[in-house]
Amino acid sequence: MKRIFLKISDTRLECQDEHPSLLAALESHNIDVEYQCREGYCGSCRTRLVSGR
Repeated sequence: MKRIFLKISDTRLECQDEHPSLLAALESHNIDVEYQCREGYCGSCRTRLVSGR
């Protein structure tokens, strides 16, 4: 199981295999994220990976 740590809110989340993207995982935990295209092309949901892959 994958884990996400949101540094800005000190929140730890677990992602299920059925989440096709980081955006879907965050939304499933009711985390409000800016996005427009839902495909990663426009870049409005871009974030920085601190560690992991």
